[in-house]
This record gives sequence, structure tokens and C-alpha cells, in this order.
Amino acid sequence: AILLKSAVPQIEGQAARLREDLIALAATRDLIANRKSQLDKTSHEFRSKRATLDGLIRIKAAQHERTLSKRRKATLRIENLSGQAQNLRDLFGNLEQERRQQLADERKKKQKQRLENNRAKSSSSTKTTKKIARLAPPVDLKPFALSQGTLRYPAVGRISGHYGDLVRRGVTRKGMTIETRASAQVVAPHDGKVVFAGNFRGYGQLLIIDHGEGYHTLLAGMSRIDGIMGQYLLSGEPVGVMGTSDGNKPSLYIELRRNSQPINPAPWLAQKKNT
Repeated sequence: AILLKSAVPQIEGQAARLREDLIALAATRDLIANRKSQLDKTSHEFRSKRATLDGLIRIKAAQHERTLSKRRKATLRIENLSGQAQNLRDLFGNLEQERRQQLADERKKKQKQRLENNRAKSSSSTKTTKKIARLAPPVDLKPFALSQGTLRYPAVGRISGHYGDLVRRGVTRKGMTIETRASAQVVAPHDGKVVFAGNFRGYGQLLIIDHGEGYHTLLAGMSRIDGIMGQYLLSGEPVGVMGTSDGNKPSLYIELRRNSQPINPAPWLAQKKNT
């Protein structure tokens, strides 16, 4: 009895420690279960985000491939247009011929679309509208003829050459030039569509924007053009970058044409000059 009495406290102590260990073990198991649940949730979220990312990567790759394809086609068109033209008059003639061909192609596409819609009357009108809308400009372009005195200057700088200045005997300047800072940003002076973007004869990098109603803006002297043929632009949208200075300030040449003939751009530009 004496031995049993002395052993009871020891047994009770061991039992208490065992209970504490069991409680701690249960808490640890709960913690492990919670962490496993969190890990499973995080793993599921990771897989979901990874799937989304993979999808975005595939979309980006497809868009990149389409962009490259468009650029390759645009480059071939530029090479064809440049190769067939000896001067700007020839180039504008080729551009006008191409514009008429594009209009004819669009009319054929619209006519084909109407025929398909008539055959498939079950097609939704919304779907039809979207298909036709893709043939039109993505934005409502502002009428150019009503923009006299409001056009943006394509670049910030000092006007160094004016329309009509004598360049050499019997030859006058058909546009104006602006001295810019190195690597200056060049923007579209008005809404329009890029109909030429590339190297042309003595103009170097040449960008031609069709504003509609027979009006075009020519921008030359840039080291890089950021627009591609067929792209629609808004007024003020970046279209290129000037070169770096080699001792002389870069010069941007601006020419405005109406029905392929050069006209003085000064009255069309905003009175507040960016100098």
C-alpha cells in the first residue's frame, strides 16, 4: 500500500503529461490540416492563374504573329509602291489607285456579306453588324475641311523653313520644316489613316496620312516610324521619333496636299506655335 501510494503521484504526473502531449498532438494535427487546406487552395489558385497566364501567352503569341504578318504584308506593299514610283506624284498616283481598289474590294465584301445574311436569316442582326463594322474606321474621324487653323503641330520646335521659300533656282519649298530636339516625339496633326510608312527616295523615312476629302499630310525626317499601313490614327497620337543630334538639330519636314497637290500648311495649323 505504501509503495502504491508513492507511485500514484508519479502515475498521475505521467498521465497529465500524456494528456498535454495528446492535446499538443491534436493541435499540431489541426494546424497541419489547416496548412494543407491552405496549400491545396493556394495550389488550386496557382493552377488557375497559370492556366489564365498560359491562355494570355497564347493570345499574345497569336496577336504577335498576326502583327508580324501584317507588317510583312505592309513592307511588301511599301516596297511595291516605292519601286513603282519615281517621285511623289507617281507615289500619290499609286496610292490613289490602291485606295480605289480597296474601296472596290470593300464593296464586294459588303455585297457578299449581305448575300450571306439573306441566305442565313437565322443569323443574329448584332453579329451581322459587327462583321460589317470591321470594314469601317474604328473611330469617327473629324472632317478635315473644317479643321483649318486648328491642326496640331506634329512636333515641338522652331520653324526653320516655310512653304514657298526658294530652295534653289526655280525650285520652291512645297512644305515647311521644324527644327526639333534630339529624339523628339512626332504626332499626327489630325485624325486619319496611314497609307504609306517607310523609306522613299530622298525623303528617308516617310509617313503619309490620309485625312479623307482628298487631304494628305506627309511627314519626313524621322529616324523611326511607329505606324503601319492601314492603321487609323487620332489627332495627337504618336507616329514616330526624330533622330539624335549629330551637331545639327533634327528637322521634320511637313507637307500638306489636297488632291495630290501641295498647299501651304501654315493656315491650317493652330495659331499657338509649339516653340
